[in-house]
Amino acid sequence: MKKFSRILSVSALSISLAFSSAAITNPVQAAAATQTQKETLQYNQSDFYNYMAYDALLLKRMENVTDKFEKATKNITDVSPEYITANKVFLKDLQAIEKKYKSYTIKNKDFAGLKTITARSMKRITGLQSLTVQVLDTQDEKLALELDKQLKDFDRLMDKDDKDYTTLAQKIIKKYKIKRNAAINYAVYGDEGKTISPSVMSYIVKKGDSLASISKAFGVTASDLKKWNNLKANPKTGQKIKIQIK
Repeated sequence: MKKFSRILSVSALSISLAFSSAAITNPVQAAAATQTQKETLQYNQSDFYNYMAYDALLLKRMENVTDKFEKATKNITDVSPEYITANKVFLKDLQAIEKKYKSYTIKNKDFAGLKTITARSMKRITGLQSLTVQVLDTQDEKLALELDKQLKDFDRLMDKDDKDYTTLAQKIIKKYKIKRNAAINYAVYGDEGKTISPSVMSYIVKKGDSLASISKAFGVTASDLKKWNNLKANPKTGQKIKIQIK
């Protein structure tokens, strides 16, 4: 039985605003519109950084559960009960990450396109692991043949998703005048030499955010956020806070 080793996928999680304005001739109105455009652009930039931070968080969790699976199966045969159990645990971990990803709301159509690509990748990964578990449980020959077929196609399809994702992400970066940071390098470009910290990332607080909403989105506690950032109350809009990976 082959083990697939390439488990990491591209992912994109974000919310943002779309901007449109009618033609304006009044100088005062024009100045106000320019300021609105600037603020909207800044808001989109901030949201993109947040989305990349969330994306990098899930990628790191994918790495973590993959490492856990590899350690659990390192010295056991792929027909042992322990190996089957480890595969089931791995599937459960992947499904939890996929469920968390699906719960993230996206309003910006550009970012939604990234989420569509990621959803496809994550579904492929989880589906492949689910089929692996079925084969291990049933030893069904037809399922084994289907698994072998999917394994052969896996890298090619993931490479296509990676390419589609990176192409769209670069267009977004240009459109919203995004400056690269560690999370973007990690999530979009896959620069292993410039990955984010394995334990900490930054999040830019948006209007309407609270300790409760941020902690829920990132799978941490409000108490953790307070402790990591020396907060006594909800952070202010625009404030950059630290989030530790768990």
